[in-house]
Amino acid sequence: MEDFYTVDDLAKTLKISRPWLYQLIREQRIPYVRVAGKAVRFRASEIEQWLNEGRGVRYYRDKCRIDPSKMEATSPHGNTPS
Repeated sequence: MEDFYTVDDLAKTLKISRPWLYQLIREQRIPYVRVAGKAVRFRASEIEQWLNEGRGVRYYRDKCRIDPSKMEATSPHGNTPS
């Protein structure tokens, strides 16, 4: 089963505000999927790739001091992927 971030989880992981994350969604600057019509989720694999490809990593490293190698995604069931 694939692992996903919720908006709250990803905002905390990236150390950004929810409004800022929603701005990235509106500008289509971050990969996301819509589930059940309105809910937004982020595939952990796509976020990791997005950060590692430099589409977000340079900006967020400077602004938010994150390290993609230390990111942890949770499954919809609250489990940490292995």
